[in-house]
Amino acid sequence: MMVELCFSLLLMSTVATALYLVFKFFIKVTQKHFTASWIYYSHVLLSTFFLIPYYKLYAYANEDFKQIAHHGLETTTVATPVRSVIQNYITSQSLQEESYAPLVGTNSAVSFSISLLPYVFIAGAFAFIVVIVYQNIRFHRRMFKICEWTDDPLIMGELATCRQTMGVKQEIQVYLSPYISTPFLYGIFKPRIVLAANMEFTPEQYRQIFLHELTHYKRYDIVLKCLMVFINATHWFNPFVYWARRDIDRYCELSCDEKIVPYMNDAERKRYCELLLHVLWNAVNQKDELYSAFSGKRDYLERRISMIMRSKHYKGKQSVRVFTVAILLSVAFISTALAYIGSHNESLKMGDEPKSAASPAGAYVPDKSIILEGEVGTTIRKGDLVFERIVSDSRSFPEQADAILANNSQTHLIRNSRGNEYCTIWIQNAASGHLIFTITKGSPTGTVVPGSIVKIPAYTTWTVSTLNPLKAEAYYANFTSGSVDMSGQVAFTFSKR
Repeated sequence: MMVELCFSLLLMSTVATALYLVFKFFIKVTQKHFTASWIYYSHVLLSTFFLIPYYKLYAYANEDFKQIAHHGLETTTVATPVRSVIQNYITSQSLQEESYAPLVGTNSAVSFSISLLPYVFIAGAFAFIVVIVYQNIRFHRRMFKICEWTDDPLIMGELATCRQTMGVKQEIQVYLSPYISTPFLYGIFKPRIVLAANMEFTPEQYRQIFLHELTHYKRYDIVLKCLMVFINATHWFNPFVYWARRDIDRYCELSCDEKIVPYMNDAERKRYCELLLHVLWNAVNQKDELYSAFSGKRDYLERRISMIMRSKHYKGKQSVRVFTVAILLSVAFISTALAYIGSHNESLKMGDEPKSAASPAGAYVPDKSIILEGEVGTTIRKGDLVFERIVSDSRSFPEQADAILANNSQTHLIRNSRGNEYCTIWIQNAASGHLIFTITKGSPTGTVVPGSIVKIPAYTTWTVSTLNPLKAEAYYANFTSGSVDMSGQVAFTFSKR
């Protein structure tokens, strides 16, 4: 289950990265047609692809994909390119070994490495969050250790005027701190505007600063920054997430400037740019703290100044914006759909006769399988078989079990069908790991019954029922668990119905 969540995360990361790169290209080519606010919120929207599995919406929109959406990623066999490579590697390695070599050695090492993925992802995310929290706690303590609340009439008067202009009703206090050198908005539940104690501003500059920071407050930019930190922590392994977060921070500041400068004349804009230059030389590195920065690095600040000094009226065209939105949504829909269509098509091929290798006990080792997931009562149809999860209780079994699961691979003759009979198999996996189950005809390495290749999760009990009567032939139930010993029991019944 955890491994499959990792593959889901990798899929979301891959799709979101592709969308981000496409968006970067469009913005670079058509930037003059868009406002900074439009680009900012578009970045935020695209970032949700790192966090939300939008493919679920596509799955529910398409009848053929409902089973994939309901049972999760494991119902597909090639969920991501990474997973496909891993599976092909395992299969190729097993086929290179002797026909009756157990699935151990290299394959076990690869399987063990894959099983460690969830712990690596969790450890990386945990370390990222710990670092961020530590940096912010240290910053908070250092900044407010000697910072002072101010009730300066000039400062509070300009703040009151700006609050009235912006329609902000909440009281926002102002602090002076010698440890910072650039104004910023700090705090989510108790927002405060922090000013540098060693910097003096004119009444007009105070007004410009407060308008900028109150714009952050009204748009909940700090909350969005927290969301981006969480996305960054979840996808700590993806360098494009760091770039996306940086772009969002920069366009956040540009969009705030864009909100307040249209009401300024040329002289006021020039003085606003002088204010930015004034704080540039006092700026600190505020990359990871959860607050809104008023300044930035020099090259980025030059871009801000260029935007501020442009004409009041943007050159944007509504048709260009609509076209770009349509392109991005199409790319998003097509990319997620193709990823899962490819996976679904692969799973449909499971009705074919895949290659196989056998263990010394003759147990069939399938190349492809899906996991059975769901609460008690869940039913999954594959081919002519229906899998249903039942309670893990011996009383749910027939009176007597036909076999006890042990070792790491087994095969059992269900019995020679006399024809026109339906079969039901009870399987209880009492071990701590998955076991792979399949049904073959004629021999343990014979023809695979379509839809029978599945993984049964640890500590679950399932029944396998045939929808159509079986032909007169011998059928075998085959189990393998790699290098780990199995535990549980199996029972078989035939009926005429």
